[in-house]
Amino acid sequence: MRRSVDLPNGIAPGSDPPPTGVDSSGIAIRVVFFLVIAGLSVVLIWKVFPGVLAGKLIDPDNYMRLVRVNRLFETGAWFDSSIPRSNAPFGEVLHWTRPFDVLLLVGSAILLPFFSFSEALFWSGAFVSPLLLLLIGYSAVWASAPLSGRRFRFLAMITLLAQVGVLQSTLPGRPDHHSLHILIFVLTVGMAIRWLMKPFSRQISGLTGGLVGAGLWVGPEFLVPLALLLACGLFLWIRKGKDLAGKNLWFSLGLVGVLLLALLLEHRPSDLLSVEYDRISILHVVIAGLAVLFWGGISKLPGHRAGLHHVKGRIIWTLLAGPLALGVLVALFPSFLSGPEAGIHPRLMPLWRTYVVEDQPLVSSMGMSEWGDFLFYLGPVVFCLPFLAWILFKEWDKPTGDVWVLLGIFLLTFTGLALFRIRFVPYPEVVFIIVSVTLISRILPLLHGIRNALLGTLLRSGVAFGIICGPLLLGAALMGAGEPAGQESAAALASDCPITDMAVVLADLDAFGGAPQVIATHMGYGPEILYRTHHRVIGTPYHRNADGILSLFSILAATDLTEARRLVEERGVGLILVCPHHSWIYSASEEGTSGDASFHNQLVAGQVPDWLETVNLTGEIPGGFLLFRTKDRLGGR
Repeated sequence: MRRSVDLPNGIAPGSDPPPTGVDSSGIAIRVVFFLVIAGLSVVLIWKVFPGVLAGKLIDPDNYMRLVRVNRLFETGAWFDSSIPRSNAPFGEVLHWTRPFDVLLLVGSAILLPFFSFSEALFWSGAFVSPLLLLLIGYSAVWASAPLSGRRFRFLAMITLLAQVGVLQSTLPGRPDHHSLHILIFVLTVGMAIRWLMKPFSRQISGLTGGLVGAGLWVGPEFLVPLALLLACGLFLWIRKGKDLAGKNLWFSLGLVGVLLLALLLEHRPSDLLSVEYDRISILHVVIAGLAVLFWGGISKLPGHRAGLHHVKGRIIWTLLAGPLALGVLVALFPSFLSGPEAGIHPRLMPLWRTYVVEDQPLVSSMGMSEWGDFLFYLGPVVFCLPFLAWILFKEWDKPTGDVWVLLGIFLLTFTGLALFRIRFVPYPEVVFIIVSVTLISRILPLLHGIRNALLGTLLRSGVAFGIICGPLLLGAALMGAGEPAGQESAAALASDCPITDMAVVLADLDAFGGAPQVIATHMGYGPEILYRTHHRVIGTPYHRNADGILSLFSILAATDLTEARRLVEERGVGLILVCPHHSWIYSASEEGTSGDASFHNQLVAGQVPDWLETVNLTGEIPGGFLLFRTKDRLGGR
């Protein structure tokens, strides 16, 4: 009889810890973690983001999310994703979906006995991400348990606090669906570990697929985890056969079930067949449906006749059915291979996406500061990857072998993506948590034989601290020693020219004829102006508003003032707001065919055309804003 190899704490690989009644120590640790997150949030609000207490949020997306939820509350129009006051006078349709909106509404409902709806919505938004961070910590403990065992699983909470990308996505004052995405990803990884380690279970397989479907519902970034899980499931089936076909089939069924539900909840009946690459649509249901057909076909085939009992037969089936499924997908959705950004207007890249922080590469050169960035955010890959390679070699044929394959695929893919796009940094960090805790659980028991108790305690503490915090501290040291690249970004612009105080001035309608105006100003200001005033704007930093972004740049970067005036009249612009710190953006027209000063820079230089008049601003407003009113638009339109 083959004996199982026990983990150092006595838990056999592939098994969950046995129930032992109420885990009082576990409850105490969870309470402590709750207090840590609460304390961290208080410190951040007190020392780093004091503006939250004054009604400020961190970035434009946060304001737009509250504008969207407030509109849902006012209209009750669940299927309407439009923002009529954006892209004036035509309106804008956002690509966001409803799950995160529902979280904000639930939080607002809880606070309604104490605040007005607008106040309740703000505080719900201000603290939803720290609450999600708390759930991420608890979920990381659960996700790590099958690999690290009961004794070490709570280290996941401590390790989480060293993952800067996750912390940055879950700050107070940042209501953003990315925090919900991270929580779903942690749950997905934890369920996928059980999906692969345990014998075939319809419930576990379906729940794993359902979680991936929920992630896709929140946003298209989850196409990456979906692709990796499908690829891993296929690879393991080719290698092992056994019950992997059933696991993959029920994974696909869980996926298609949640996606069908999401489709019905996000689209009117008349729009169910509309194709959208940047949000949940029939495209994603078809992807899941093809996976169901692929694995359903395998389950119906007589294995001995189709040759599926052998690796060669499974490879042949994959080579025949896989390209066919991909061909069907591309035939039905020709832009599928371009990904969620298939519909983005190409001119938006140089005008906007170049300056979005989360779309920048994490490492753009090989300087000391850039190496510091790498270690600060992704440093654990230096020891997690070798550990995964070693343990995969040792446990290739054990129940945990499949898990190491999956975690290795996740680690390599997401680390690579994070190097080229900062928005992916939290995903490898989640994998770092699970792998680091498992590594600690394998090393520390080896040090228990040290006779000197003090030395043993110091050594074990040092090893755990080095694994959890070492890369972070080394990265911070290198970042401090090196010279930053000085890359321009939306965040830097917002710091140089904050819009909040100016928006308070704009909110006084009596100063502008008593009626809302259309404002032409930098697109990054659009969401906060929509949130704080009744005015309308042209540009907002969202790819579906390409018409508004391009029109705004055509106005502010124009060197031909006749063309600029034509566009101003076409859009019904009543106010033009500029900040001197943005001059470098509008230094010339996009094509660069003229050396003349742009309309924006002429206004900054005091060269005001006769169809505009300067609005005198009282009081000190940071950033040196200049406000102009079109003479024939007093009172709006």
